[in-house]
Amino acid sequence: RAPVQCDFLPEGEFALHLNGNLPPLGWSHFLVNPRFGWVADETGCGHLWRGNAREGQVTAWNNDPLAIGGPERFLLTWSGEIHSLFADGDGLPVTVTYGFGWIRWEKHWHAGVVRTTAFVPWEDDRRLLLVEIGGKRGELNYSVDGRGKQLYPFSEKLLLSTDAGGTESVDPGIWEESFRVVVNHWKKMACPLTVETPEPALNHYLNGWGLYQVTACRLLARTSHYQNGGAFGFRDQLQDTLALLPFAPGWTRDQILRCCAHQFLEGDVQHWWHEVGEEKNRGVRTRISDDLLWLPYALGRYVETWNDWSILFERVNYLSGEPLKEGESERYFIPDTAGETDSVYAHGLNALRCALQRGVGEHGLMKMGTGDWNDGMNHVGRRGQGESVWLTWFTAAALEAFIPLADHMNDTEAAQLCRDWRDTLIEAGERAWDGDWYLRGWYDDGAPLGSHTSEECRIDSIAQSWAALMNRSDRSRAEKAVRSALDLLFDREAGIVKLFTPAFDRGNADPGYIRGYVPGVRENGGQYTHAAVWLALACYELGMSGEGYEILQALLPEKHDPGQYQAEPHVIAADVYANPQHLGRGGWSWYTGAAGWYLQTALSGLLGLQVKGGALTISPQMPAGWAGFSLQWRSEQWNLHIAVRRGETAGMRMDETPVEDIPLQNLSGEHRVEVTVVE
Repeated sequence: RAPVQCDFLPEGEFALHLNGNLPPLGWSHFLVNPRFGWVADETGCGHLWRGNAREGQVTAWNNDPLAIGGPERFLLTWSGEIHSLFADGDGLPVTVTYGFGWIRWEKHWHAGVVRTTAFVPWEDDRRLLLVEIGGKRGELNYSVDGRGKQLYPFSEKLLLSTDAGGTESVDPGIWEESFRVVVNHWKKMACPLTVETPEPALNHYLNGWGLYQVTACRLLARTSHYQNGGAFGFRDQLQDTLALLPFAPGWTRDQILRCCAHQFLEGDVQHWWHEVGEEKNRGVRTRISDDLLWLPYALGRYVETWNDWSILFERVNYLSGEPLKEGESERYFIPDTAGETDSVYAHGLNALRCALQRGVGEHGLMKMGTGDWNDGMNHVGRRGQGESVWLTWFTAAALEAFIPLADHMNDTEAAQLCRDWRDTLIEAGERAWDGDWYLRGWYDDGAPLGSHTSEECRIDSIAQSWAALMNRSDRSRAEKAVRSALDLLFDREAGIVKLFTPAFDRGNADPGYIRGYVPGVRENGGQYTHAAVWLALACYELGMSGEGYEILQALLPEKHDPGQYQAEPHVIAADVYANPQHLGRGGWSWYTGAAGWYLQTALSGLLGLQVKGGALTISPQMPAGWAGFSLQWRSEQWNLHIAVRRGETAGMRMDETPVEDIPLQNLSGEHRVEVTVVE
């Protein structure tokens, strides 16, 4: 596929210019509010939903990202011609502008430009679509598969409103104010930061598209051209909201409460669930081993950031339902809401106790179950003996995050439990040292996974990354492990960071459904971007700032050859193929937890912005070629103008006064912050 022309506009919007004859790209955009949404691309393909993208479809989802058009068709008759309003392979050039909360198609007909703009109001469950033509009258033929068609004669402007009940023409006079409101709303949500660094591609992502990807796609839509989920994932949206902690912690708080309500009395949780009407608990109970641990981990991160101890006392119901039987790996059903409630603190502790009660394996490591973070490794521990080094590190991290909460509650027994298990698990993790890196784990039959002796998957990045992120591990080993991962998994020439190598192909090991992927694609030895960002974060944790920045640059889609990469240049893709036949091809764009982790890594690691106890500290790890950077951070109460430069004496000044940190919770007004870092 030939490269396309695209650029970023001064306000951060992304513009795609098509000559009219190129095949479809399937570059998506998400127009959503908490109850209604539309996913669209340059051809108008996509689907509408109300409440839940999968269960509440207003128009059908099309599982073909390269289709031209979708279940809706908009054909305009104007000046003797009939064409789609969108890119249609009809030879007419189109510029598509993707904005924060809106999308616009400007199509060049022989008679002039037809401009079509659409958005979903934040407070109104409908899509508004405005068609603008000049001069002569036109007629729009609108149809939906299986529902007939509607004709709308008009002059100058036509405004269509579509909700769950159908489509109607409405007064175009309401457009201007409604559009202004939604643009301002999304600007506040997606663009609290304006960052100016020497890397334009990084600026483009941090100045709106990162938070828009997390909020619009991951938290609200929970769908894409690649998968129409609609459900909440227990681990998924908890991780996503962590990226919003510095800017909008209410998202994290709400998600913690939501997840508590999807925990069973026994302490385990639903892997995912749909919130639809009275069936709001319909979901799947599994033996996946890491889901429940994200609750105490996220809870600890939330309290650490803003000192909001009140959340620990909120009371939330459990779910009740028959536990999984022996040999039953999962069950999809609607559990009951248990009559009893418990504090959020108790929910978090219950999750930790449940995880620890599952016990450890022969090597003292946490048991993998039917998948830890990597669901595709669902056969490694399905018989109850397989072990996971990554899960061991992460459990230790969750315990570490929970200790301050137990101390605050004067729960000495729980605090000691967490400390003892944390130390025991770290010791077990260290025993999984394989010489130059850490093992990934052991199979049920005792065969090693992720060892230099393994035929496939000799080194897996996440076991190395979380050895560094669990900062009580052996630092020299963690650094050696991360350097091994960089040497063996980071293909600098292709700009790809593989999840592991070699891929599973024809070996004797049976890790699970991950083998169903082509070698070098997605989790099976391709770049799984979520894990690649963790490796960058590990580099910053170890002070390896140069290597961390190399990875962050490689993960920016704008840095890739568009003819090879083929996915959107303004949002991060879940995976990039390492298979030689598809090398550098981006897949599963938009709908990825990598977006939130990229934001966390770039902000806290590279730019050094960290909020703890409601106070901001700034300790950047700038790459060697940077003289400095600046940023503006806006909230409803304050506006910080921050300038970071290299100098001879490290320090920070706010409004000319030396400060160690900046308390944000009582801050108001405009302030100038100067940070000096030493070479």
